[in-house]
Order: sequence, then structure tokens, then C-alpha cells
Amino acid sequence: MFSLGKAALGLATASMLAGVIVGAGPASAKEAGPDGRLYGSIAILEYDNDTEDWTAAYNYPSWDEADRDALNDCGDPSYCHIAVRFVDGCGAVAKTSGSNARYFWGTAPTRFEAERQALAGAFRPSSMSAAGGPGILVVSKCTGNAG
Repeated sequence: MFSLGKAALGLATASMLAGVIVGAGPASAKEAGPDGRLYGSIAILEYDNDTEDWTAAYNYPSWDEADRDALNDCGDPSYCHIAVRFVDGCGAVAKTSGSNARYFWGTAPTRFEAERQALAGAFRPSSMSAAGGPGILVVSKCTGNAG
């Protein structure tokens, strides 16, 4: 029984160490820019006002590099565009529910606040249109130094 306890303790310790090693490092291995800041961009691929896909590039030294990588990964350049840019924080994109979706974005130091801003813009009370309703979160991403 005593050796079983030691084995369990050893397994728990090994699991914690593995979690620390695996969890280390930012989502993308980019360096901060000359100004010490991290930049991000989210690109949206739309066909007929309906989101088909999105890509994000974050932890880049400049918006130029983040924009370029987000657009390169997005797909068809004639339908892709940068929906939101963020620095040292988070960006989020939400859309209105129903047909003829409209897109709204938010940026903030935290994911929660960026998502809240985007969803607040996308909310449509029933009195405004027949297709009223809550916004739909499309995507949110943060730089590695976000709060």
C-alpha cells in the first residue's frame, strides 16, 4: 500500500511537470517588435455576407506582418479582408443573427471585454427588425501578453 502511494505521488508530479513543459511558450513563436509590443490581426473570408472561414495571426512584431500572414492563410484574396487588428491585447469578431449578417468587432486588454464589445454591436432587439436576436461570436484571439 505504501509503494502504491509513492507511485501515485510520482505520477502526479510527472503529470504536473509535463503540463508545465507543454504549456510553456506563446501560441506563435514571434518576437515583440522594436517598440516592445505584440500585434495581431483577424481576417474574415465572406461569401455573400455569410462568414465561411477566418484566420488569425498574433504575437507578431508589426501589423504589416500580422496582416500578411492572416490574409495569406485566409484563402481567396478577393473575399478575404482584415476584420480587426489588436496590439498587446485581444480582438474579437461577432456577426448579427439571421440573413444578411453584419459584422462587428471589439478590441480590449482582455478576451472577455473584446468579445463583449463585438457581441454588443451585433445584438439586434426584435423591435429593430424581424431578424432580431443576440449576436454570434465568430472568433476571438489574444496576444501572449494580454491581461
